Amino acid sequence: MNPLDDIFVKAFKSPEELEKMMVDSNPVVGNFILKGQMSFIYGPPNVGKTIIMMALLKDTTEDVIYLNADDGIVGGTEKVKLAQSNNYMMVLCGTDDNNDPRTIVKTIEQQLSKDNEFYKDKIVIFDTVKKFVDPLDKKASAYFLQIMRKITLSGGSI
Repeated sequence: MNPLDDIFVKAFKSPEELEKMMVDSNPVVGNFILKGQMSFIYGPPNVGKTIIMMALLKDTTEDVIYLNADDGIVGGTEKVKLAQSNNYMMVLCGTDDNNDPRTIVKTIEQQLSKDNEFYKDKIVIFDTVKKFVDPLDKKASAYFLQIMRKITLSGGSI
């Protein structure tokens, strides 16, 4: 047997196994962000992307983890209060070593290795992605997207 064949045999999942992993791709935020999917919202700075997202999140039934690495302490504090009033958690990244954006990505990876379904039925928001990973660094971007894919394959939404 060719050793390469053995790698693919180990990696193969039957349709039945894949069906057990499936989630209904229903909208979880507004009518455009779907469960188990990775979505990106982009636009020029200061046009209200965060505020629009926060307004849409107040109607979701999923657990929300909002990682805010974009705002300073004043705007971030107000948004954390707003998130709490809408019953979801916002972490203002960078306020200590435990919530530095790059540390959070490593923590997410560790959590996934312990419990690959931890993010099932959760929405995880990375605001702004470039604070969590350098988009020009191909290796770092591939690593980040691999972690995001693990979240979505487990039934989480990004």
